[in-house]
Amino acid sequence: MTQRDTFKDDRPAHIMKGNVPELESLRGIAALIVVSTHFMILSPLMYDPLPVRSLGWFAVTMRYSPLRILMGGYGSVVLFFVLSGFVLSIKFWNRGNDGCLPFVIRRVLRIYPPYYAAIALSIVLHCVIRYHQIDGLSNWFNGLSTHVDPTPALLAGHALLIGTYDMSAYDSVIWSLVHEMRISLIFPLIMYVLVRGSLAVNLAFTVALVALSIATRPWLGEYAASILFSSHFALGALLARYAHVLTAITVKLSVVKILTVLATAILGCFYFKSPAGYGFMLFSAVSFFSALCACLIIVIAIASPTLSRLLSTRVARFSGRISYSFYLFHCVILLAALNVFHGKVPLLLILAGTFSVSVLVATLSFWCIEKPAIWLGHRLAHSRNNRLKTAIST
Repeated sequence: MTQRDTFKDDRPAHIMKGNVPELESLRGIAALIVVSTHFMILSPLMYDPLPVRSLGWFAVTMRYSPLRILMGGYGSVVLFFVLSGFVLSIKFWNRGNDGCLPFVIRRVLRIYPPYYAAIALSIVLHCVIRYHQIDGLSNWFNGLSTHVDPTPALLAGHALLIGTYDMSAYDSVIWSLVHEMRISLIFPLIMYVLVRGSLAVNLAFTVALVALSIATRPWLGEYAASILFSSHFALGALLARYAHVLTAITVKLSVVKILTVLATAILGCFYFKSPAGYGFMLFSAVSFFSALCACLIIVIAIASPTLSRLLSTRVARFSGRISYSFYLFHCVILLAALNVFHGKVPLLLILAGTFSVSVLVATLSFWCIEKPAIWLGHRLAHSRNNRLKTAIST
């Protein structure tokens, strides 16, 4: 087998057409890691700050060995951000963007409808089920498993999805959607800079976003994190632009080097997370490093025919298609299932049921909510463009 047989360099030709099924499957893998993380950290041994000597061999292995990537939920979110920047940037690089308002319309209808469905389900479950803390489970779970009254202020915060409010009140994963939506509102501006800049200028701009987030943290508070994460979107956008160069470099490497880089990138993306107590500067640096590692994972996924075949299978692509709804609904279902069945049904059976129900609900959400909303978003954006063109021509 020759090196050219092992790694391919013709794949980037499809990137600027938006035909990259591997990226969809990477989202599915990332969502599975988020679910794995939440299943794992139900145990105090996996989440709570305990001395190492009090942990068993399994907990030590999962917390400190490379298997820790199975609890790399934060790295998954970083990968989501980089993938979003990659995919959303393609129209801008092709000079095919149709204005800020149509872009925002599509993003709103892509993000909000499944999100509203998940929040509505959570509110209904809070009204039906008595949420309570459970002895033997972690501080993470018990911090979330409390009854929350749907006050007007809380509902307004959830309705807008871009402000500051108790983001974990009904679904603990929506913090990332808040940042995603904020960044979506300014993404055309980010791309305005990137499309006109050289590689050196764009890299400096991306790093400057990280520096700006650190500098403004004392005044902007949680909003500074959105500036930080916008650098992850910018990295994804630059990756889309220069994927042909990076994959050309990749195909010249030996299989051993490729596997070494891939293993390092996976560890870099999913293993590390700076504890909140160490400050926002270290958190920002580690997060940006994870985003760089996510870029390497994407490059290898595109360049390697073996990975490409695996990521293009029907199962992998299905996991990618339902990944957004799977990400949204699993925590809502997990908290409800534990409050109803804990102590009555073995924990492993509860987790298996939660996973199965989450897949079912995510599948229904994809076909009944996501796809119609995406179609509507494209129709409304297209209609807006046609009206604008008609107004200009007259």
